[in-house]
Amino acid sequence: IDDGLAFANERFCTYNAGVRASRIESFWGQDLAPNPKYGYGASSGHVFPRVAIDQLLQDALVGNAVDEDRLYQLAGYSFGVPGHKSTARRAAHGTHVMDLACGFDPLDPTGLKRRIVAVQLPTIVTEQTSGLLLRLYVVKAVWHIMLTALSLSTATNKVPVVINLSYGMTSGPHDGTGAVELALDQLVSLFTAFGMRLTIVVPAGNSHLTRVHATAALPAGLPIVPVQWSWRALPDDRTPSFLEVWMPCNASFNEIQLEVETPTGDRSGRITEGTGWLWSKGRQRALVLYPGFQSLGSRRMALVVLWPTASIDRNAPLTSPSGTWKVYLYNTGSQPRVVDGRVMRDDNAFGFPIVGRQARFEDHNYARFGSFGLPLRRDPGGSVVVRAGSINGLATGARTVVVGGCRASDLYVVPYSGAGPAERPQGCGMATRLGPDVLAPCETSVGHGGILAGGTRSNSTIAMHGTSVAAPQVTRVLANHLETYGVGDRTTIWWEAVLQVTNRYALGWVPPLAGWPAPDDGFGQVEVPNGALPAANARRPPQYRP
Repeated sequence: IDDGLAFANERFCTYNAGVRASRIESFWGQDLAPNPKYGYGASSGHVFPRVAIDQLLQDALVGNAVDEDRLYQLAGYSFGVPGHKSTARRAAHGTHVMDLACGFDPLDPTGLKRRIVAVQLPTIVTEQTSGLLLRLYVVKAVWHIMLTALSLSTATNKVPVVINLSYGMTSGPHDGTGAVELALDQLVSLFTAFGMRLTIVVPAGNSHLTRVHATAALPAGLPIVPVQWSWRALPDDRTPSFLEVWMPCNASFNEIQLEVETPTGDRSGRITEGTGWLWSKGRQRALVLYPGFQSLGSRRMALVVLWPTASIDRNAPLTSPSGTWKVYLYNTGSQPRVVDGRVMRDDNAFGFPIVGRQARFEDHNYARFGSFGLPLRRDPGGSVVVRAGSINGLATGARTVVVGGCRASDLYVVPYSGAGPAERPQGCGMATRLGPDVLAPCETSVGHGGILAGGTRSNSTIAMHGTSVAAPQVTRVLANHLETYGVGDRTTIWWEAVLQVTNRYALGWVPPLAGWPAPDDGFGQVEVPNGALPAANARRPPQYRP
């Protein structure tokens, strides 16, 4: 499930007597225009079953080669219409991830065992990196994949499924009760109950150093000086910015209150549960909402909303001032409370135009670098802005496999890889996980910041980095385990990590202590065996090309 899935790339095909055929059982473009000649329409977008993709491959032949640009034109892709078109670019996030997860040389018979169901999310869902639009489309995508797998199954042999969802978000409760992660957990439980083996793999996220998480330890009663967060809104941000303030589970009505101050010194006054504040000064605005319960785990949340700090649309010139916004937190109860702040993701997805700029918390006590000038992986303490708990907002569920990132050269955790623990709010019980399950390479070395895999067109190779490219490698390992042993879940990947760590010791390669991850970084590093990744065979000699 991703964006920019170049389904005609030969890494997802095989050759039978010189004829190129697809390994993709079904491709659903959730925002593609209807195309009755190939496939069929769905509730949104268009579905191309394998027979339709094979027909497209034949119709796009020029001599003995497939003209992939013509193929996408026949499929209904509107590359000539203004707007973002991921598949029209040389590199696309989804193609790279899908190649790492299930790409094979078309002459490799192993690929025939790896049948693919691909779902391309609407462009607007990927463009809105906040993740607010993910829920509906991701759940529908999982259902489509599972129903396709069910159609390929028999009563006695149900096809096992591993789904890779390389998306990340910084907002949400981060305690396992977010809407998307609860839905993923429930879908895994549902299909498991019906005898189908389903594993969903998600990345740990890349926000460990972005200063989007803050905590506030509020003493009991009304303190003379409330706890203060400084929230920096950057200039030239053409998208809204959001700050979520998450309360403890057992906080009573109106126990936690807040006050907001603008960069120009205007203050909202005390905001209590069920109230809000709309600040308007000329053409500048901001909004604070404190609606109450905003989590399936019954946690209260207040939301601070900023308009864009810049606008190029003369018909909608409303903005919010850039600069430092201050949030003051008050505890009116009789016992200490801990409150968490989450700045919603507002950067730009790979390949998309730069319109958003990531807001962040600021604190003069926050130490960014260590004594050697490198980014600190751990919090030295003393700051309300913390690295701990920076794990992906989709990755604190109980049933998903969560993958962090490391370097292939020395297996060190990369600085940006999201870490646990998941939140343990007062009154919520124990969190579902300490951190990511395992680590996988997402950078080759310090000097080569990426992993090689396929571009959008056949016989092209590009490098991408981030935990989004670590996750599909674990997806591939889990598929191998499902084929060999019939199991492939969180426990499986833990044991795989133990096995690989043991093998390294047996071979005499023991990295320094700093090379081993802390428990909240991931339980050991998993490496895909040499030759299994597409980087080893992405460019085949011409004599092997039919």
